[in-house]
Amino acid sequence: KLWHRGTKKSVLSDCECYLSDLEVNAKSLNHAYTIASKRFETKRLANTGNVFIHVYHYGKKGWERLEWLRERLDAQFEQRYVKTEAHEPAVLQGRSPLVEIPATEVEVAQGEATLELQTDLEKTFEQVISENGAKQGFDELMEQGWYHYNTMFIRYNKRRSFIPIPLRIRLDHFKLSKSQRRVLRLNADLDMEILPVEAKMDCEELQLFRRHKIRLGANAPEEVNLPTGNPLNKKFCVSEDGRLVAASYFEIGCKTSYGYYGIFDPEIEWRSLGIFTMLKEIEYSIKHHLEFYYLGYAFEQPSSLDYKKRFYGLESYSWSGMWKTYPRLMEDTSRH
Repeated sequence: KLWHRGTKKSVLSDCECYLSDLEVNAKSLNHAYTIASKRFETKRLANTGNVFIHVYHYGKKGWERLEWLRERLDAQFEQRYVKTEAHEPAVLQGRSPLVEIPATEVEVAQGEATLELQTDLEKTFEQVISENGAKQGFDELMEQGWYHYNTMFIRYNKRRSFIPIPLRIRLDHFKLSKSQRRVLRLNADLDMEILPVEAKMDCEELQLFRRHKIRLGANAPEEVNLPTGNPLNKKFCVSEDGRLVAASYFEIGCKTSYGYYGIFDPEIEWRSLGIFTMLKEIEYSIKHHLEFYYLGYAFEQPSSLDYKKRFYGLESYSWSGMWKTYPRLMEDTSRH
């Protein structure tokens, strides 16, 4: 058994073990490991070690370290008993702020000229995609700080007192952080399928979308128009024992990719499935030799979107037409 200790890592209780090849009994896994080490690792001066690293268990996907199982169970325990609070701006907690934005806060400061520019850019993108499947317009829009908002591209530079920051990852500078490696381990027992984006969510996706809306509260969109029209766009479907628990929708350009929208089952928030699908999208982008992965917006002030600031290789848009290196927000590892 694993004994949970609040925010500390759980520990193993003693249990009777039998090493069949040696025909020896042991009082615990640690004792069993020491006996085996003395027998097979004769050159070691000390025959002790961390059993969470050296002992494996057989899980859904085969053999994995006992440490991975402990992380999974501890994360479930944290979700049930450890509560945290986050500062939240009046926008959606998802990847992109898919809420209605007042016209005064959208970038329309220059009047009709800006609106015409937005319309022209949108038409350019739709025309390029629909006529020959090329992707140049999408890359250019993303590079200018726009993001895909249902059926159009939009950008804004103020949301009440919160100042938005468009973010992207320069993929050749990306590397996994400690907590992101942990997220991958937590979800190593899940199945993932990469599929083309269809025009509408299927029944299982719709059910998941409705469950996901619960955690978003009043900021939840009634529906999401999926990014169709480009055959390269993908959806990542994550399943646990055949049940869909997460889905993300992913746009791809010539050198650019964008995490358009993600949903997950709020009952298993301990898995950090939103981060998990983002990491898989980044992995896909690197594999296909793309240059940038766009994360949408975060804010200068602390908010629930700060997870976007914890990636290596970040760049931010300066609103003067330039992207610059953005200092990565250090992770809170106190609970890991």
